[in-house]
Formats: sequence, C-alpha cells, structure tokens
Amino acid sequence: MTKLLLDHPWPLDATLNRASPAYNKLLEFHKLIRRLMVAAVPFITQQERDETVARLDYRQNAAAAAAIRRFADELVYRGNNVQQAVIEQGPVGLSATWLCSLWDEFHSCNTWRLPQIVFPEVRRAEWGTNPTPLEVEVQCGSKTDESVLVMLEIYDSHRFALCDIDPWKHNNWLRCPSPGDTHPHPCWLPRPPALQSVPLEKIPNFLDAAGRQGWQIGNRHYYIPPMDYSPLTISKHDWRSGKAFPHRGTKSSNGSGYKDLDGRIWVWARAPAGARGERHWDVELEPGWCNVSHDGGEV
Repeated sequence: MTKLLLDHPWPLDATLNRASPAYNKLLEFHKLIRRLMVAAVPFITQQERDETVARLDYRQNAAAAAAIRRFADELVYRGNNVQQAVIEQGPVGLSATWLCSLWDEFHSCNTWRLPQIVFPEVRRAEWGTNPTPLEVEVQCGSKTDESVLVMLEIYDSHRFALCDIDPWKHNNWLRCPSPGDTHPHPCWLPRPPALQSVPLEKIPNFLDAAGRQGWQIGNRHYYIPPMDYSPLTISKHDWRSGKAFPHRGTKSSNGSGYKDLDGRIWVWARAPAGARGERHWDVELEPGWCNVSHDGGEV
C-alpha cells in the first residue's frame, strides 16, 4: 500500500486549538489520505495520543474532537524499533518516533514506492527551496533510496506524488499542457466508475467488475486495462516513462498507445504547438477511430 508520512512540526496537543495551524494541517492531511485511498505512516507515541485525547473538549465541537481522536489512533507508532532513518537534507528536530517509523517502512516496503513525505508550507525553508526538491534521499542502515517530497498544500500539482499512485494520471507531467494550448486538458485516461477510489494495490481485484460494466457507459468511454494488469509489478523507470499500462503500436501504424481490455489502442493526440485543437485520446477501433476526452466524453 502507498503510504504518506506527515512532517507535523507541532506537538499533538496543539491540535486541541481548532484555530491553530496544527489542527488545520492535521485535518487537511487526514482528508488527503482519505481522498487518495492511501494510509498514513504513524509518527506519534501512545503517550502523546493518550494525553491529547484526555484533553479533548467534546462540548464545544463534538465532531472535531471525534475526528482528532480517530485519526490520532491511526497515527500511533506501535513498533519497537530503535534504529532511526537519516535524512541529510531534512529539517532539524524530526522526532525519534518519526524517524524510527520511517526506518520500519523502508525495510518492510517491497516496491519502489517508498513512503511519500508530506510537509506543510510553513516548513518549506527547512526542506529546501529554489526549488524544493521533488525527492529526498533517505538512509536506513545499508539501504539508501529516495522518497517523494511534496508540500501538502500543492499535493496534486507535484510532478510525481499523484502520478505515482494513479496510473490513469501517470502521464500528466510528461504531456502537460503548454501555454499555447487553447484546450489545456490534462493527459488523463478516463477512469471507469468501477475503479474509482480503488487503491493501487487492489486494482486487479476490480478489473472483472469494470469489464462487466464495459468501456462505454452512456455517452462516455473509459480505459480499462487488460485482466492481467498488475500495477505493483511495473518498474519505477517504466512508470515514470509513461508505461504504467501496456504499451502497443496501432494496427494502422498511427503511433503507439495503451492497449485496453478489449485490445483497443489509446493514442494521445494534440494539435501542433501554436495550433488550435483538442488534447484528447484517439482510440483505435475496428474499423475507424473514436476521439475521447480526458473525462470520457467524445470530442
């Protein structure tokens, strides 16, 4: 499972003040992981959790207090590791619990998707500027690798963060709109309803349901990968090179694109630089073609 580790530079009990950045950024992070269908890496101690929960005031805002309590339970580090990860270019003062938890995640991770490190804008200077790096090197004993480093407030616009966990959007930064595009549509493959909100690692379990729905629902068309599609087996190089889905040439020799469940090839098409035209998918049919927008509508 893809996981996000929050650099939360305030003590947990600071979240008791609902007007504080500590509260707002923790809840913003909570909403992010729920939207992405990913997990949070724990980084607080049981004692921190217990002391904070004991002071929650349910009389003034019961919903907010309950939200903090539920999320605090998810963030408790329950491991017994004492080894700490080392981040050479990271901020001073990251807690021992935070670094021990990151160590555990690095050594238990069996894919290239190491935990993404998410930080609030107030920590931008501590994580580096001009610009903030897209990834940061992490050392865990003999293991050295890179984690995606992303600011919480601009998560979706990061080059790798969202693209690494959503194969339908993995091409976005490779083929982002240029200033001259009259239709600056994102380079997203339309994701079928049966696969909406499905975590990356569970996509293979829902391909059969998506196939039964079919690639056309009403007046919209969706990209459904082949039944043997397994996103966790795709290398980092291939994924970030635009090959998160099976890539094939078209029968008509009109370029190459993504092969779907029924053998159709989806080719990204855009007008030449400076020309007027749509950014869309040319879907090879037999016979002919169908032009599909990033949201599944025909163009």
